[in-house]
Amino acid sequence: MKGLRVVIGSNGTLINLEVAERLKSSGIMAVQISIDVAKAHTQGGFRGDRGSFNKALEGAKACKAVGLPFQFGMTIRSGTLDEILDMLKLAVDSGATAAEFFDLVQVPRVKKDIPEGVLAPEERKEVMEWLAKAQKDCPIIIRVLGCPIHTILLREKDVRPKHFPPDLLKRIPYYGRVCAAGMPHGDLTILPNGDVIPCMLLQTKLGNIREKSITQIGNNSPILLKLRNRNLLEGGCSQCVYRDECSGCRGRVYEETWDMLATDPGCWFNVKRKDR
Repeated sequence: MKGLRVVIGSNGTLINLEVAERLKSSGIMAVQISIDVAKAHTQGGFRGDRGSFNKALEGAKACKAVGLPFQFGMTIRSGTLDEILDMLKLAVDSGATAAEFFDLVQVPRVKKDIPEGVLAPEERKEVMEWLAKAQKDCPIIIRVLGCPIHTILLREKDVRPKHFPPDLLKRIPYYGRVCAAGMPHGDLTILPNGDVIPCMLLQTKLGNIREKSITQIGNNSPILLKLRNRNLLEGGCSQCVYRDECSGCRGRVYEETWDMLATDPGCWFNVKRKDR
C-alpha cells in the first residue's frame, strides 16, 4: 500500500446495496454522487435521463446503508440558482459527508449544450457569498470547484462552522492555496486514453502516460512550468491582491480566452476593474 486514499466519482444510478458493499470491501473510501439539482425533472433534462435523479438518491441510500461515506457533487448554473438552498439541504438530509458545488466552466460539452448556464460574474459573487455565509450553520463541509475566490471569502469573513472544527475548512480545495490546476501539491488528471491534463477543468494535453511517466510529465511539462509561475499571469489577475492565494480559475480562463495565463473573466473583482 502506498497510503493513497482511493475515492470514486459516480452518477450513482447503478449503485445498489450489492454494488455499494463491493465498493467498500474493495477499498474504496468514499464516493461522490452527481446530484445537479434539487428537483427530479430538472436533473433529468440536464443529465439526459429522466430517472437519473431518483436513481442517484437510491445510490446514496445504498452507500449510507453499508457505511460507505459519500458526498454530493452539484453543478451551479444560471438556470438553477433558486435551488441552491434546497440542494444543500438535500445533501445534509441524505447523510452526505460534504456538499461539493461545481462552478460551471465552459468546457467543450458546456459550450455545445448549455452555454447559457455559465454564471455571470455578479451571479457568481452572490452565490459564493451565500455559500460562505451558509457554512457557519451547515453541519457538513461545503466545497466549491472552479472558484478559488470562495475560500478567500471564508477567510476574510472569518467563517467559523458551528458543527465541526474550523481547521477542517483547510481541506477545502484552494483554501490558503491558488488554483490547483497542475500545481505541485494540486491536481493532475489522467484521461481514459492516458492523456494527462492539468485538471478536469483545464483540458489541454500535457503528455500521455503510455509515453512518459506521470512524474516526468508533472516535473518537466513546459505548460506546467508556465502555469506554476504566477509572475506570468496577465491583466487583472496579475495585479490582484489575491494573486498568490487565488489566481483565478485557470480552467475557466483557458476555455474562455484560450490563454491559460490571462485574467479570469468570471471574477467579479476583474469586472470592477473594467468599469473604472
